[in-house]
Amino acid sequence: MLTITNEQLAHLDQDARRRALETVAEALREDFPAETGELDDDDLMTVVAIAADTAATLGINSEDAVFAYVAFSVCFGMDFHEDDVVDTLLFAADLPPDRAMLEVPFCLTPNDLQRIEASTRKPAMFLRYLREQTEVLTRDIPDES
Repeated sequence: MLTITNEQLAHLDQDARRRALETVAEALREDFPAETGELDDDDLMTVVAIAADTAATLGINSEDAVFAYVAFSVCFGMDFHEDDVVDTLLFAADLPPDRAMLEVPFCLTPNDLQRIEASTRKPAMFLRYLREQTEVLTRDIPDES
């Protein structure tokens, strides 16, 4: 009888997640070359992973809805979901989050999209911000005593 340990199972889950995120990143490169062009492969994978994790915390879990969420994050900014209109569409509607996310593209006006794009951090800017914050948080602070 074959026995799989929890550690082995976790490794399999991580490998499957990595492959799924790579598939999303490849599709984004193909579908949104201008938006992904300023990100190298590692940075794009980081953006995809962060956006997918954020989607999960918002209750967005289906493959199509997660892809839509990640694509919106890449095209309109990592915090696009904080826009009042998007927030209302995702959370005030009587729809499950997966379905609501799939409806967002059809409910936003061109003015909504311009406003969201102007007020959110694009992925490259978002990564620079995260890296700066990490540097600030991990920098050795001299002892003044």
